[in-house]
Amino acid sequence: GVLVLITLLYDVLKFYSSVSFTTWNYINETINILIVILYYLYLRTRLFYNESNVQKNLKNFIKLLALLYVIVFSFKLILNPTFTAAIFPQQPESMIAVIYSNIATLAAILLFTPIIITLKNLIKYKRKKRTGLYFTITLIFAFVTVILTVVFVAPLDLSFKENALYNNITFSVTMIFLFIIATRNSWITYLSRREKIYFSIIGVILVWLILKLFDITFKEPVTAHSLALGALANIGWIFLSIYSVMATLFLLLQLPTARAFDRKMREVNSLYDLSRTISVEYDHDKLVHMVTDMSTEVIESTFTWLELYDDMIQSFKIGAYKNLDDDEIMILRNMKRSIINNLILSTKKTYIINDISKSDFANLFDELDKKVGSFAGVPLLSTKGDIIGILYSAKSAILGFDPDDVNLLEAYASQAAIALENAQLLKISLERERMEKELQIAREVQRRLLPHDTPKMKNLQVDTLTITAYEVGGDYYDFFHSNNENLGLVIGDVSGKGTSAAFYMAETKGIIQSLATHYISPKDILIHTNKLLYSSMEKKSFISLLAANIDLHKKSLTFARAGHCPIIYFDAKTKQTSMFKTKGIAVGLDSGQIFDSTLEEYKIKVNKNDIIAFYTDGLSEARAANGEEFGEERLCGLIKENSGLDVSLLKDVIIDNILGFLDGQNLHDDLTLVLIKL
Repeated sequence: GVLVLITLLYDVLKFYSSVSFTTWNYINETINILIVILYYLYLRTRLFYNESNVQKNLKNFIKLLALLYVIVFSFKLILNPTFTAAIFPQQPESMIAVIYSNIATLAAILLFTPIIITLKNLIKYKRKKRTGLYFTITLIFAFVTVILTVVFVAPLDLSFKENALYNNITFSVTMIFLFIIATRNSWITYLSRREKIYFSIIGVILVWLILKLFDITFKEPVTAHSLALGALANIGWIFLSIYSVMATLFLLLQLPTARAFDRKMREVNSLYDLSRTISVEYDHDKLVHMVTDMSTEVIESTFTWLELYDDMIQSFKIGAYKNLDDDEIMILRNMKRSIINNLILSTKKTYIINDISKSDFANLFDELDKKVGSFAGVPLLSTKGDIIGILYSAKSAILGFDPDDVNLLEAYASQAAIALENAQLLKISLERERMEKELQIAREVQRRLLPHDTPKMKNLQVDTLTITAYEVGGDYYDFFHSNNENLGLVIGDVSGKGTSAAFYMAETKGIIQSLATHYISPKDILIHTNKLLYSSMEKKSFISLLAANIDLHKKSLTFARAGHCPIIYFDAKTKQTSMFKTKGIAVGLDSGQIFDSTLEEYKIKVNKNDIIAFYTDGLSEARAANGEEFGEERLCGLIKENSGLDVSLLKDVIIDNILGFLDGQNLHDDLTLVLIKL
């Protein structure tokens, strides 16, 4: 503001004085150029400086240009200034003309600079590699032209006479590069048809205004105030004129193809909308309706429907439809479409009938109230190449499906297939997640069903180990009658794996805990357990159980084995390991008579440092990579070799050997081990 005021005072002083101000003229020109530079640097900080939106740039351009002419032309009409035309540069003939020249110059600086910036944004839209270089060259030659104009005080009129030779040469080069830059109109391609028509009309008006009004409003007053700014404004006006003419011509030339471009843009946008929507939508029913609605709208079909393949019925069924009522859908369901379906199924390619009246399916849609001239069916292919559905579209016009329509339908079908497949995968994933959570809960419940601690007895060491092959297992063990003289225990294995095995295990635990309060004999406990479980168990399920009772006072082990693994017994005196296999069938195989008569209770004497091992077949049948089983003999050998260890250390030795034997292989069955040392 201070600099603008200085230049105004200088113009007033120069008007009222007859003294020559040659040196001061250069200072004044420098100040004016400095004003433009400072204002440009200020504009660089504004958001519109790098605006990339074409429509916003065009609107800013129109508003700024209109405002510029309204301000300057209004002041010209009000003040009616006059300038001497005989000499160059023109001089104001009155103080009114001095004031007007300053107003016109200030308006040109404030509004013409952002106008050029908006043009820069349009030119750089989808710019070519050399556009930036041309800009730089143009600015350099324009700056040199301004300096030469001030030094030689010569007009930019392409006269090439005397002093005007130098600045007009650089001016000519500047115009050449301005013309090259003016051909950068890529932004026009991305306007809609309506916008192209609108901006074409506006462009014709603006071209007329720019060409007609510049000389009237700017040429004399700006040059009278500053030769540098006059030259700069003249270059800017020429650039504005050339670019406006070129842009308007390009707009007019592209009007015939605007409708086709609009359709392409609508197709691209619709595909983008579909992709964006299906990326967050996983509801199967919503997806099929969405695909049908959007394809109908973009293809501009008379009606559309989507058929999905149902694995249950091994056939297609209509999943969604558009522009059809319930009665027409019933007609479609009853139509003999299987021939077309089979054609698409066999080829896995799009099937087009562009004139139904001349095809084998001329009477296909006769029962419908709608006229159908052309028809298309596009397969929905899964990632494995299987057809999961067919998207059908019909138009009333003959030859209604051009290649663009077919390509778009195929793109929609491809997107729809991916979306539907993803929705199905998500459904499976959610179901698996739900099952995993349920299994986690079941595993936690099962963990709580097993004893948290081993019995603490003065003359008895007890340690246990259980590993499930899956989230939940069917192995079970428990202790009862626990005191300093007596310990009862049970170990079992439910047939099968997973949740059902865990449920039977929980039921068995409750029954045995209840029976153990009434019975001491292992045989009695197993007999009554079988009676209670038999009626509630599936016929294909059974439970192997072993119940035992250790009496420290009598130094005896009494046990009964209902189809379970044998007991491994290490005799500390003889240093020998034995396996006891008593008679008995598994719980749940018989209602009672055979089970009771078969079951055998056995008693052995035990002594200090003897070791008793109870286990499930998941331990003995643990398999290595070559299929070899761990086996009871290997277990017996480990117990014998490490009989001098405490049971906790013995357990660690056994599990280390099992893991080493498996060598990274997974267990195929649950594993449980109960070790007791006297």
